[in-house]
Amino acid sequence: MGVLGLLIGLTAFVKTFRQKLPEKSGAFVNQIFVLAISFGDIFTPCYLLILTVLHWTKNTDFCVKRLEWMSGRSCNFIGVLNTVGATVSSLAMASISVYRLYGTRRALNYRQSGEVTKELRQKVHLCLVFIGLIALAFALVPLSDSLEDWFVNGLVFPRDIALFLGTVDKAQFLHIVYGYYGARYTERSERKADISWSTIQGIAAEMFSADYGAVSGKKVSFYGNDPVCMFKFFVLTDDPQVVFVWFYIGIHFLCFVCVAVCHILILVLSNKAAVPGIDRSNNSRLGRKVTLVCVTDFCCWLPFLICCALHTAEVVDMSPWYQVFSL
Repeated sequence: MGVLGLLIGLTAFVKTFRQKLPEKSGAFVNQIFVLAISFGDIFTPCYLLILTVLHWTKNTDFCVKRLEWMSGRSCNFIGVLNTVGATVSSLAMASISVYRLYGTRRALNYRQSGEVTKELRQKVHLCLVFIGLIALAFALVPLSDSLEDWFVNGLVFPRDIALFLGTVDKAQFLHIVYGYYGARYTERSERKADISWSTIQGIAAEMFSADYGAVSGKKVSFYGNDPVCMFKFFVLTDDPQVVFVWFYIGIHFLCFVCVAVCHILILVLSNKAAVPGIDRSNNSRLGRKVTLVCVTDFCCWLPFLICCALHTAEVVDMSPWYQVFSL
């Protein structure tokens, strides 16, 4: 599926990229943002292809090295890749929808698209840079060392350390430390449940002799919440990442609301534009392509956003479905 998606995405991107940029401003902006959407959509099949290759190469010992994989850099890399692609696509779709609505209103006022100017090019390029920066910010902020106390999901210890099994979160660690040290950490554990991960790693290092090689635990990052290394969409209300996650989901939701409203208005306005001589760009091949891309992406994302809300409300546990939604 990853190979097929990548081939389709690259074909659409290259085909659009090789087309001569239109001289009319409306068609120019549409084509640039179709390129941006196609570029963003390439990231998802790349993500799936990398997952497939890793599955083939690590299939025999994946269960043994599962936690090592979830706390590694490769997991973070494909998580960033997928997040950047999804964010670029959503923001580009919202941008092109707003511009198409603007173009339709101009057509109703008998104002045809003008020539592409230097100022228009600068505005389009600035918008693309802004979209790229927002996508990178959402993807990279969870990996910031200064914000690890909000985004690290837990620690993973070597398999021969029987005291800590699986992914150990703060509550589990403090409980084990209390049982291990007793009164020495009783007050600290009760008063400071929000103890930093750096402090926790320091405590862990004190618990083992040099024979274990200064064990302090390996951090499981934001993207290591599941072996498919997706953005952590499924969070509960007591999760420290819930605000960030729902802010990100809210951005996607607003983008798709914008897409839906704009296309409804475009349809309504186009039906009124029956005056001869008006450029009915919505009936053009490019206009139909833009509409198709936006509608298909909207239909893919809407059920997923509903599932995120149901999980946070604890109506249903969607965590086991990460593998399905990654497709």
